[in-house]
Amino acid sequence: MLWQLRPNDVEIQLLAHTRNLLLSLEEATGVFPGFTQNGGLFIASGKASVLNSDVYYLLNFIPVSCNTRNVAGGNYKWIVISNCCLSQERLEEYKRLKTIGHAFGVESYVLSPEETKKLYPLMNVDDLYGTLYVPGDGNIDPAEFCTALTRGAKQLGAQVVEKCPVTGLLTEESWNGKRRVSGVSTPIGTIKTNCIVNCSGAWSPDIGAMAKVKVPLTVMKHAYIVTEKIPGIENMPNVRDHDASVYLRLQGDSLLVGGYEPNPIFIDELGRDFAFGLYELDWDVFSVHIEGAVNRVPVLEKIGIRSTLATWIVQGRPSLDMFGYDIRRFTPRLTGNTQWVKERSHESYAKNYSIVFPHDEPLAARLATKSPLHKVLEDQGCLFQERQGYERPGWFTPCPAPLKPYDFYGSYGHKPHSNYTYNERLQDDYTFQFPTHHSQIERECLSCREKAAVFDMSYFGKFYLTGKDAKKAVDWICSASMDRKPGTTVYTCFLNKKGGIEADLTVSILKPEKKLAIEPDLLEGGGYYIAAGGGSSYSTWSHLQSVIQEQKYQVELKDLSLDMALISVQGPKRQAPYIAQCSSAQLPLILGWEIHCPSESAVKIYQALMEVGTPKGLINAGYRALDSLSIEKGFRHWHADVRMDTTPHEAGLAFTCKLKKGTPFLGREKVEEQNQNGVYKKIACFTLDEHVPLFGLETIWRNGLPVGHIYRGEYANALGKSIGYGYIHHPEKELVTADFLGNGTYELESFCKKYNAQIHLKSPFDPGNKRIKGIYDEPLPVRMKTS
Repeated sequence: MLWQLRPNDVEIQLLAHTRNLLLSLEEATGVFPGFTQNGGLFIASGKASVLNSDVYYLLNFIPVSCNTRNVAGGNYKWIVISNCCLSQERLEEYKRLKTIGHAFGVESYVLSPEETKKLYPLMNVDDLYGTLYVPGDGNIDPAEFCTALTRGAKQLGAQVVEKCPVTGLLTEESWNGKRRVSGVSTPIGTIKTNCIVNCSGAWSPDIGAMAKVKVPLTVMKHAYIVTEKIPGIENMPNVRDHDASVYLRLQGDSLLVGGYEPNPIFIDELGRDFAFGLYELDWDVFSVHIEGAVNRVPVLEKIGIRSTLATWIVQGRPSLDMFGYDIRRFTPRLTGNTQWVKERSHESYAKNYSIVFPHDEPLAARLATKSPLHKVLEDQGCLFQERQGYERPGWFTPCPAPLKPYDFYGSYGHKPHSNYTYNERLQDDYTFQFPTHHSQIERECLSCREKAAVFDMSYFGKFYLTGKDAKKAVDWICSASMDRKPGTTVYTCFLNKKGGIEADLTVSILKPEKKLAIEPDLLEGGGYYIAAGGGSSYSTWSHLQSVIQEQKYQVELKDLSLDMALISVQGPKRQAPYIAQCSSAQLPLILGWEIHCPSESAVKIYQALMEVGTPKGLINAGYRALDSLSIEKGFRHWHADVRMDTTPHEAGLAFTCKLKKGTPFLGREKVEEQNQNGVYKKIACFTLDEHVPLFGLETIWRNGLPVGHIYRGEYANALGKSIGYGYIHHPEKELVTADFLGNGTYELESFCKKYNAQIHLKSPFDPGNKRIKGIYDEPLPVRMKTS
């Protein structure tokens, strides 16, 4: 970018010479020099009470004084908006630049925020004092500029040799004993000269060293991003916001965004063959510029993948579901484990072209975190799944299948494992059909529906929230009302500012008892126990911490996830009379309870449960069964059918929101808006009569038109058919209503084949929620015969 006004008279003259050269090069050489005169804008930000009106000029009076090639090929009023000031002092500085510009014939204008808005409609001017506009500034394309300079030099007799690196400088001793340059060595010969100009930029110290001259330069990375196409950005001036340390340069119909951060990355050694290379963008360093750029030109927040990151950085959360790219999907104990990182990175690289099967599991970086029941369940044939570095039960086989250390697939001198039962069982899941152990998972599901099943859910996040402002905190963070009696457990959502669901979980209101894992005196302002899904527990923890910090709540948030176990026993109420004293555990139990206990007590409790329950049909079950059981009942899974880019109304979870109470909560404004105006997407349940599996990502067709896709698909074993949940959009981009959902013919497309589908606006299993209330007066549905 060419900015003519600087606080130095020599610089102004040099820049004026450059601009004059650019204006004359095309005529002299016949080559466009790459100069686009779109103007420049310096910004002074901060609210001003009064602006001196006699220093402003209406845009209509700005003359068009140059005939350089313009952006759109027409005769435009080119405006340079220079540096948005953050203070009145900054604006005073711009007035000074305008004054010195008069001496050198540099045309410039100080504009009010209103005039700036007319000039740059996409700019946010709410926080501006004013701007300095220089019409003659613009962009220089370095490639085209060099081409034009080269053409002109050749026309004047110069010789240009490309792809000819300098390998050395020849020197000789002069009469006074000092050395001077006598030539330049290259791979294709020596050039005799007694004068060289070191214009090698980042390589200048290397060139200087060839003549034993130390050049006082250090190399740093300078980063920028280029946006996707921005409608309406054409012809806009370049922007310099000095106080935000950000520049916005026009590049066709896009913007190049860059800046000068306080912590640039130093480069110790720069490769000689890196002249046309680029480094990977370091967002940790570059992100400091995004907030300023988006504040100045808000449309940047909505442009391309870069806009997703900008939204994420500025607003704290992305507009799309970016959990798969969020470092918070890993706990610090994993990211700080170098061996874990090495193994997972290797396997990811090695399997880059492998087929991605729905139920694939990693072999690398296993056993990082284990449940207190891990060994006991492993001996009983548990096939474990890995989630967030935690080994959780997947499903059970007749024989044990222990995990082994990662063998790097035989690389780096590692011998591949032989007779690896766990890996052999995984091979059965490498299919897009029903796996051979489908019937085993069915057994676990039906035992839970008809008799009893025990689930080790210890990998759940387990947090205690206490302190003076604990009640204030849960009222604001939880969408559901927390005005309940102590001992009550509440199902709720955590929302973000846009009403997106950050988590769905349970919060229990604690009683001040001695048996708690925290000191009773911490419950003075209220105490709450939060049980969060394990795969997203650290994300949930981070969300809690962020909101607590933002609101400045005086609370203590304690993570006891690894200090406690969670054992869930589920089954119909008619089995409840096995209320067991559980012998040595002394634990009265009714089926349908969760036991949250100290990790050191987990094995003893589990064994006591199995001793009493096995004769009554109690069996082990894993998360493959749990996924099936939950989807057929219509329970949501965060990051599957409920995500940070879905709202309670869209996800069918509006019942968790305390809209009938006046209590404010995070995201309430968006929830109320959708409650009044409706939604443009809505979740719905689908089942298939044909015996084909659903995994997710199947297309939903309504009356022959695609209207969405399945987010989460499973097999509903109690129903005996495949089931899926997905979000439906109106093909005409209208509101999605219950009438629209119910009045249509639906198909699901899986692997390029369409299947007739039934839509359900309520869960097809126990739609009246009788079983949750302990009413089992209806038999299970007649199941289709599976194969």
